[in-house]
Amino acid sequence: MSSLSIFLTNAFGLQSKFGELQHALRQQTVDIAIVTETKLTAEKMSPAETLIPGYCPAVRKDRTAHGGGVAVWLKAGLCFRHLDTVPCHDFEVIWLLIETCDHHKIVFCALYRSGSSSESDISLIEYLEETLLAVRHLGDYVLITGDFNVHNTAWLGSTKTTVAGEALEDLCASHYLTQHVSEPTRKNNTLDLVISDLPGAASVTTGPPLGRSDHVTILTEFKTVRPRKEQPALRIVWQYARADWGRMRAHLSRINWPTVLSNDPDAACEALTGIVRDAMSQFIPSKTIKVMATDPVWWTPACQQAVHLKQQAWRVWRQDPDSLQQKETFLASVTHCVHVLQHAQRQCKERASRKLSSGSLQDKQWWTATKRAAGVSRQSDIPVLVDRSGHEHTTAREKAECFAQYFAMKCSLGSNDFSASDHLPAMQLDATAPQITAIHFRPANVRRQLAALNPHKATGPDGISARVLKECHRELAEPAARLFSCCFRAGVQPASWKLAHVSPIHKKSSK
Repeated sequence: MSSLSIFLTNAFGLQSKFGELQHALRQQTVDIAIVTETKLTAEKMSPAETLIPGYCPAVRKDRTAHGGGVAVWLKAGLCFRHLDTVPCHDFEVIWLLIETCDHHKIVFCALYRSGSSSESDISLIEYLEETLLAVRHLGDYVLITGDFNVHNTAWLGSTKTTVAGEALEDLCASHYLTQHVSEPTRKNNTLDLVISDLPGAASVTTGPPLGRSDHVTILTEFKTVRPRKEQPALRIVWQYARADWGRMRAHLSRINWPTVLSNDPDAACEALTGIVRDAMSQFIPSKTIKVMATDPVWWTPACQQAVHLKQQAWRVWRQDPDSLQQKETFLASVTHCVHVLQHAQRQCKERASRKLSSGSLQDKQWWTATKRAAGVSRQSDIPVLVDRSGHEHTTAREKAECFAQYFAMKCSLGSNDFSASDHLPAMQLDATAPQITAIHFRPANVRRQLAALNPHKATGPDGISARVLKECHRELAEPAARLFSCCFRAGVQPASWKLAHVSPIHKKSSK
């Protein structure tokens, strides 16, 4: 049974530690990752550069390149939406509403309160109180996490107690919230907190910091809470380089097409498609993949070893925190890890530069390498959609249906954008206009067209790629010509030819 797992840390500048963060999320099963004090701006690290495979695009609240900031990554398929709350300018706060499998909802908040804030400054706690009263009715549970930078000796085991620390304790008591982190997260103080009223006990473990940050990483798991997740989309990848094209061509050449293809366009198209797909499954190896968290493209075995040594040194020092020798060993491993990761990144960039400037890449390979180097991803960032009736659509299927209905409405006469009396104009046929009474689809002509196809073009909904049509152009020319002739005589196209993959592209106004 799945559970809700949360990764939290203060990075003290994320840009140089982003690869290590990506590796940490791959190592652990993490549903939500929260990083505070990111010190990011859109110019310093664009949204595309913060994409992590297997996760939705980051939800960010930036401050300046010199301090502050918070970012949240949610596992792909997790059902959530943003909450509109009163904006605040003195600290960074993100509010989300997350769904669970048992149809409950969690009001989620990630925040960062600066360490330079006055000990008596309780504006953040007052803001939390005000916002919780406004949005708590939207969910069944509350989960607040981040770097609060407050101190409370009795409640948090801090070295001192501040007014802000007492105010946060009072807030939790008034809302029946529990603080789950019991170990110090920066030196001797517990500053990074996980606060909730989620059912069941929370399992909290700490790990070594990212890079040279002086905050530990925190992994919190709520075993009795199951977040609602969509099943990952599976995709079949055909391994054309290992295909047995000779046997596939021989198989297709033995088929008696006149007896297989009927005079009904839909039936003939379905039969031809089925035969080709069956031949593909027999003679072309394939594998089924799904998008998962991965290491960065520049990650090497040396990076893996350096991070492992750093984690090992941290665990040893954690067992004996008063040992200066263990502390120095850990700090040396941190320095070594940083240097190894930076070297791997530089080498990857140099290889990409040489590859792009060599002139040996084809168009598609060049664009793929360019986009990878620039951090551009095709990952979807379609948010929760709200239709005209006010209903919210959170899952991928719901969003697709919402778009389909909207596009169909826009393309239908008599819709809200057209008057009910709209109709196609009457067309007068000129008796002297030339008319085509017959078209002859000769296999030789069809064969030439199939042979000229670009094998790198995208595959349509039928799953038959241009690579297959090109490789088997001689064997498929006759059945294709028969199918085209059948469609022309009937005056219709097969229903499957009217299907297409549509990618909505945002133009303006609110997403």
